[in-house]
Amino acid sequence: MSKARFRGFVTFSVFAAMLITNDWGKGFTGQILLFNTGTVPIENWSLAFDFDRDLSSFWNADVVRKENGRYIIRNRGYNADIRPGGYVEIGFSGAPGRVERPPTFVRPATREKTAKPSEYRVDVRVTSDWGEALNGEMTVTNLANRPLEDWTLEFGYDRDIERFWTADIVGRDAGRYVVRNAGYNAVIGPGQSVKLGFRAKPGGEVRPPSDVVLKTFYVTKGFERTETLRLEIETRDEGFVLSWSDLDDAWNYHILR
Repeated sequence: MSKARFRGFVTFSVFAAMLITNDWGKGFTGQILLFNTGTVPIENWSLAFDFDRDLSSFWNADVVRKENGRYIIRNRGYNADIRPGGYVEIGFSGAPGRVERPPTFVRPATREKTAKPSEYRVDVRVTSDWGEALNGEMTVTNLANRPLEDWTLEFGYDRDIERFWTADIVGRDAGRYVVRNAGYNAVIGPGQSVKLGFRAKPGGEVRPPSDVVLKTFYVTKGFERTETLRLEIETRDEGFVLSWSDLDDAWNYHILR
């Protein structure tokens, strides 16, 4: 059995591992597996790490920043969120080969941010009203000079909203709603808007939503370093060795076939 090395971290309910799948000396290919070990989705995932190889291309991920052996990669939109118990698979190629040392300082690069009220506007209009209920349209406009990524909208409303057609209701309590993007409309560019059609009851005069809060998950472009829990797996002819640690190798497990 040829040797293959995984290296990973466990932090913020995320586990990541890297596997070198083919190494021919002048170059190599590999995979990064990013797992959600928590109970809530990982939003707008990204990954930062240091690596002493030139990674020239990725599959299922885009490079946000690459500088002196330091990398930040992110999702491609269609694979932006990882459900609990799920994972994404990222392929890559690089050079030179003969990889012996795994990446270091592996950590998430996604941050949650509450947008300032000056960075967006929310408008509501009624498109049809038949007394017992109404159809409406909520428009969220980006007034900032940066994209609003993987947005979630929280607000109070004086009607019982039954459903949105272009967003998901992920929480409701005593007239307060939490609405999340539908995936395909997760990013609102500067100066752009997203329209959220909905049905509510009863009909009649509609007031604008109250106490609106817009939250986003954005990918940082900085190279902050934070030491995290490390995991390493090395395959051997008789099986493989699994070990992990924080700073010292406090735990080691040997698993044999």
